[in-house]
Amino acid sequence: METFETPPETRGRYRPLEKGRLLDHDDRGVRLGAGSATVEVVALAPDLFRVGMFPEGRTPTYVSEAIAKEDWEPVALEISGEEEIRLSTRSATARISLDPLRVSFSDPSGRVFADDDEELGMGVVELPEADVFSAPLGNPVRLYKRREEGERYFGCGERTSGLDKTDSYQVFWNVDPPPGHTASFKNIYASVPFVLSMRGGEARGSAYGLFFDNTHRVEFDLAHEREDRAYYGAEGGNVVYYVFCGPTPRDVLYRYTELTGRTPMPPLWSLGNQQCRYSYETADELREIARNFRERDIPCDTLYLDIDYMDGYRVFTWNKERFPEPEKLIAELREQGFNLVTIVDPGVKVD
Repeated sequence: METFETPPETRGRYRPLEKGRLLDHDDRGVRLGAGSATVEVVALAPDLFRVGMFPEGRTPTYVSEAIAKEDWEPVALEISGEEEIRLSTRSATARISLDPLRVSFSDPSGRVFADDDEELGMGVVELPEADVFSAPLGNPVRLYKRREEGERYFGCGERTSGLDKTDSYQVFWNVDPPPGHTASFKNIYASVPFVLSMRGGEARGSAYGLFFDNTHRVEFDLAHEREDRAYYGAEGGNVVYYVFCGPTPRDVLYRYTELTGRTPMPPLWSLGNQQCRYSYETADELREIARNFRERDIPCDTLYLDIDYMDGYRVFTWNKERFPEPEKLIAELREQGFNLVTIVDPGVKVD
């Protein structure tokens, strides 16, 4: 159990970004330097900003399997300021303080949200020495944001705990967890490092979102260590995150799904009653389940097979003893009006 709930101990020294300098700008945003790091802040849409920090002299890149939309319409953007650079659209403003380099956002009323922690901001954890396994990952990266009084965090994708994630520690690292799936689990099958925040104070009732795009092991501390801040970190890579300025949860989710992709229209049968459990172990057992549904006149469009249909849990195989004629079985079920869905594990067994 501890394997899935205990984060790795962070060794080394955290170094936040220090004084920044403007390197370049265009009609989307600005590029800045801070020590050996490059920071970019751009407006993809009036209510959507992207921030990237690339430490150790890395070239900025945003190639990601998580991003579905890469071409955005031009944005009416005004860039102003010197000691504090402002990127203003009709919906929000990104504010970049240069000494030290910190990023925050404000709504049309000037109320600030998703603002970097003044002391910690963005930065890198410098490891004293890296072993051969962790060296290719680079150093861990961190992003610290101030939490407004009364701010509540939601989201984080597939979880076993409640909807409100405030005062929690979340891990994003795909695992096949042991049985139980209790509320104490910090990570499970899928990783969706996205937070929907309901703001507090004078902005109570409005919302913004933050999507942290990093494929390494990711950790969110949502006001758990300290109630006045949250942090978003990864074991390696860069800090790339998107801020969805809202102001309503609907606005946030509309833009988030525009960025990361929307579910296509499902087939009609998928909207019907479906029977799924762990697990049906033989073809005869599955036939009996199907027969009972039809005899009892219980509507059902779909039956599921969990891992027991496989040959020794090997993906893309059938157990020939328990499911000797899978094609015949599928045809029989289809004649009775059932669709059959088989689990496919994203892994290959070592034999």
